[in-house]
Amino acid sequence: MYTPKTASPLMLAVCALTSILFLWWFTGQAREIHATYDSISQQLEAQSTSVSTATVSNAAIHIPTWSLFQDGNIWSLTSKHRQLDTDHVPNLVAAPVAHTAGDIQIAKQIVPQLTGLFKAAATDGTPLMISSAYRSPNDQQEIYDFYLRAYGQQYVNSYVALPGTSEHQTGLAVDIASYSNDCAASANNCSLDYNAIRWLQKNATRFGFIQRYPTGKQSITGVASEAWHYRHVGVPLATFLFETGLTLDEFVEQAAPGYAQ
Repeated sequence: MYTPKTASPLMLAVCALTSILFLWWFTGQAREIHATYDSISQQLEAQSTSVSTATVSNAAIHIPTWSLFQDGNIWSLTSKHRQLDTDHVPNLVAAPVAHTAGDIQIAKQIVPQLTGLFKAAATDGTPLMISSAYRSPNDQQEIYDFYLRAYGQQYVNSYVALPGTSEHQTGLAVDIASYSNDCAASANNCSLDYNAIRWLQKNATRFGFIQRYPTGKQSITGVASEAWHYRHVGVPLATFLFETGLTLDEFVEQAAPGYAQ
């Protein structure tokens, strides 16, 4: 019968040492791999990512996520060609700045930027007020019907949106007026003077607001020039549109055509 030889103490010691060295080497390699992975992960997290980049002349803007174009988000397009659902209601709060009489509400997400805009205007000697902000579809229908009766179809086609096509339903748009006691009493008495128009054109971009319906763009926006109507889109996009001269309609149609229909 074969009887296995008993391993010598020296052989056992060599095997044990080999195992210890292999375990030490493997553990060290694992630590190094994990350390490298953690380092790469931190670098990736620190970098700004984007799904696309829009470039016009020397101006460029990164698009971090397509969700910015979805209804209710700051790059969303609401127009005669792209309607909101009639039951769309933003997260609203009472406007924390001077405004005309009544319950004036805005989307909660634009409160800091709107407050900063109005504070800067007051500091520069151009105090402002809101004459209109969020409107429900019912509110918009009443306004549309009133102006249709008063001024006719051609007027409302240029200046008054049908329910579902008004930016005011998003809570991201405000009509701005120069501050006055008359405007505080009634929106019918509000107006935007020349100094305020010029100030907004120069400074609104710093707070992420754009003049939504500029002069000469009616064929694109579907709305005649409105110096008082400002829309929040965030500082990066506001700056990009200011530098390129594009409207929000043109930007969305080119950068995210699926959200322009």
